[in-house]
Amino acid sequence: MLFSRIRPFVRFARYLSLTFSSEYACTIPYDARIFYTERGFGRIKVGDTVYEMPKGALLYLNAGCSYQLLPCDAVYLALNFDFTDAHSDQIVPIGPVNEQYAHQFAPIERVSFLDVACFEDHLFLEQYPQAGEMLHSILSEYEKKLPCHQLRLSAQMISLLVRIMRRQQRMRQQTSGLNLEDVVEYIQDNYRQELTNKQLAQRFHFHPNYISAEFRRYLGKPLHRYLQELRIQKAMSLLEDENRSLVEISQEVGFENSNYFSRYFKKTVGITPSQYRKNQ
Repeated sequence: MLFSRIRPFVRFARYLSLTFSSEYACTIPYDARIFYTERGFGRIKVGDTVYEMPKGALLYLNAGCSYQLLPCDAVYLALNFDFTDAHSDQIVPIGPVNEQYAHQFAPIERVSFLDVACFEDHLFLEQYPQAGEMLHSILSEYEKKLPCHQLRLSAQMISLLVRIMRRQQRMRQQTSGLNLEDVVEYIQDNYRQELTNKQLAQRFHFHPNYISAEFRRYLGKPLHRYLQELRIQKAMSLLEDENRSLVEISQEVGFENSNYFSRYFKKTVGITPSQYRKNQ
């Protein structure tokens, strides 16, 4: 599925305290999990890797991802959730199953995203204290259960998951040296001009094909489409001024001629610029 289609369902939220005498078997969760170290120093084993989790660390696990809580002195803020509300009727927390019974195991929902890879299996962020405030808010909403609490929980989870996704993308870009947020900001400042992958490659010192591939991966659409949609968005604001002609507006937002502007506007918005203006 596409990441933009998520509608998270929070099944369980709580504090989970561990000690050096705590014993947990290697288990497999029925739904997705997030563990955030609230206090102390945690340790969680995923596959053959042991993740040391100081205060502020976050570990995400997809449904069906084997893990083991190791003895430690720590308090986790833990979430059980689905990426969609398809199984929101199952509101009772569902504990993980022992790994030895994996052959009998069937996750409630194991999601694979076509456009985001970081949630495929598991994800570890050694220092992400910014998530703490969001997780505390989610826990409070879950415990109070005020009217429409699941709707708000879903919105809060979307915000958290989007931030995690963007953080991972920034970390990936730092490895390559290309900051696509800088590229987007440059486009926002220069959308009236003709912009191509070649021009962006010269500006940011990367190969055009690499710029093109990374831009599409980051925003889910090619540069040309992003640029034209941005121009249409800017034009929609300008159309509220009846003293401006369509020719003036098309030129101001960067279209080569008003006929092409009108055609692309209708393709994007569903009506012509003139019809849109009349509807305002």
